[in-house]
Amino acid sequence: MEDFSRYLSINWTLTLILCCIFQILLPSEGNIISEVAGSTVTLTCNSNSIGGLSLLKWTMDGVHLFSFKPQEKLFATEEAVRLNMNMSQLESELYALIIEKAQVDHRGNYTCDMITNTGVWQQSWQLIITEKPGELPDQIIAVAVGVPCVCFLIFVLVFILLRGLCLLNNPPPAVEMPEQSEVIYETCLEIEVRRPYLRKTRAR
Repeated sequence: MEDFSRYLSINWTLTLILCCIFQILLPSEGNIISEVAGSTVTLTCNSNSIGGLSLLKWTMDGVHLFSFKPQEKLFATEEAVRLNMNMSQLESELYALIIEKAQVDHRGNYTCDMITNTGVWQQSWQLIITEKPGELPDQIIAVAVGVPCVCFLIFVLVFILLRGLCLLNNPPPAVEMPEQSEVIYETCLEIEVRRPYLRKTRAR
């Protein structure tokens, strides 16, 4: 009986640990946004905690994007500029992070950290960007075009090298020119001199 109770307590402890791990690792369903590539995505901060804002910060996968303090200029990092992101500075728009023409590079976990009169608040979003139906990613198109071209160039180079090696190892046979018979030209005087000799020869 004691072994059975110990077995149950171990199983109960393991179940609790697994539940805690899943709660930490898996984001809540309400914070997941799935959009098609090319669409505009708007992520907002927590509406219950914006009053009396002292500092607001947006991050993507832990990378700093924007910092904002009331009465001060908005600070945007190079990463935010590279990803073509904007941030609203209006409380009525919940200091939203705006991504126009979202692409696969924009996928990730976004966090809005706020320091207000009431404390420190946080709002998290998981953004999923899917490709348009029937549209191939740019990387696949580049590979589909580039690979055949590279293969063709390699084939041509190998063919040229092999042909050159074959010619070096087996030089073409020398072509023998046929001997030309010597043509003898005679002048009219030589013919006249030889004519009596020819007549004698024929008479015999």
